[in-house]
Amino acid sequence: MNTKHLLILITATLFAACRPQSDDLLSYGQNDGRTFNIAASSYEEQFKALWTALNCNYGIWDYEEELGMDWDDVYETYLPKFQELDKKEEVTEEEFTSLYADIINPLHDGHLFIQVKNLKTGRFHNYMPSQNRNYSSRRDFEKYNLHDLTAYMTQNGDYKLIESRTVNTSPESVIRQNLNVFASIVNAKIEEYDHKYSLSEAEQFVWDYCQEFLYDYTDAMGVSEYNSLCDKYAQLGQLLGMELPKIDSKLADYSLSIEYAYFASDIVYIRINGFKLSAFLDDRYFANFLNADNATSRATQKAVKSVWNQWFNKIEELHNHQALRGVIIDVRDNGGGFVNDYQYVLGALLPSGGYTSHQLRTKSGTGRYDYSPLMNFTFPTYEEQHVVIDAPIVVLTNCNSVSMAESTALGAQTLPNGHVIGTQTWGGLSALNTEPTYYSETYASAFGKAYETAFYAYIPKYIAILPHLKSVNHGIIEGVGIIPDIEVEFDRDLYVTTGRDTQLERAIEFICSEVQ
Repeated sequence: MNTKHLLILITATLFAACRPQSDDLLSYGQNDGRTFNIAASSYEEQFKALWTALNCNYGIWDYEEELGMDWDDVYETYLPKFQELDKKEEVTEEEFTSLYADIINPLHDGHLFIQVKNLKTGRFHNYMPSQNRNYSSRRDFEKYNLHDLTAYMTQNGDYKLIESRTVNTSPESVIRQNLNVFASIVNAKIEEYDHKYSLSEAEQFVWDYCQEFLYDYTDAMGVSEYNSLCDKYAQLGQLLGMELPKIDSKLADYSLSIEYAYFASDIVYIRINGFKLSAFLDDRYFANFLNADNATSRATQKAVKSVWNQWFNKIEELHNHQALRGVIIDVRDNGGGFVNDYQYVLGALLPSGGYTSHQLRTKSGTGRYDYSPLMNFTFPTYEEQHVVIDAPIVVLTNCNSVSMAESTALGAQTLPNGHVIGTQTWGGLSALNTEPTYYSETYASAFGKAYETAFYAYIPKYIAILPHLKSVNHGIIEGVGIIPDIEVEFDRDLYVTTGRDTQLERAIEFICSEVQ
């Protein structure tokens, strides 16, 4: 070996030795203090710890490399820049955030979230590459809150709305509803007493108490403020025979809006803005996630079940009379949620026993390319007796259809009678695991503590693989999403001025053209 070749070998060996190796990994999965104490000691150590966490736990490096990412080059290029930050007395937010933006924003996983702390100022900065990418490149990034179908009550023909029903389980909505109902009873009692010539001492007490409630009453309350109001007017509720029920604070974690509609064209529609249905439709989930002893929680569960049953029963009724022309599942602006929900939406129209639309893999070790073999992923389908429809199923999507919403669209696309209409989805099909104790099983987790440690990250647990696309980017479509079969832009001006929905109307038109 000549001197030149020896020098190259020594240089390469030295560089490899200074880059973190898997044997040197700290226990990110257990979030031990040593990991984050080191990361908090300097900008250099913070960068090295985060780079290593991603290097050993991020699940799509093969995909990133096909798209042009060289993670080793990132280390070589940016380590000196962070070393320079350590030499400065002051580090501005702009110079700090621009470095991490250059490093993190090019990554494509649709769920990846990173938070880093400027060690000199103490300020935290968040990075979600998919959000940054969609915000800068998608015209339909903004949410439109598509929840009002009243314009179709006056339409004629196929678009005419025959019946609809909506339930919103968000604390704000439930508080508003509870207070408005209670206020109507209070007002009725005041009006009743106002028509009396004179009031007894007890009646005067109730009248004064009612007036005090109306003075305190506002439907723009938070949960704790509302629950305090419930305590304050508990006696008034007893006197009026109508309790003002408290709200379970956990309701906020499982809030959703579900809407059922039936159109004159014998098309049945459902819209859900988040896959949290299991928390209400599955009694086991309900008992685990919400306070089953809370009257508001029980009433909310009953309302959600009623709307879902109305949708499901209408489909069965029309199918049994050979009148069903199609089903529309609207997952626009749906941020995802429980995988178990699959059985209550698309899975309620499929045979029992589960449905497989794609495969997945996990990280199988801390090596950059340590991936498990591909495994079929089977979504749950409805197990109780139900009809399996062959009528067209259309899933409506937009940029803010994420995660489980995308899995629903993908499932429809793989059905002979399934179709996707709207615009391209978010691009985040991989499933999350934010529980650090499962790190040793999946080598992906939540690392650190938000707004506390020098960095915080959550990295998806499962990587979704589409078998029919394996010849392109290994079948991974993170950062891309589901491409609709029929692309239709949402005309916001038309919706704002008339209430008409171009994507919904195209779905109805398509179904009617398919079923003559």
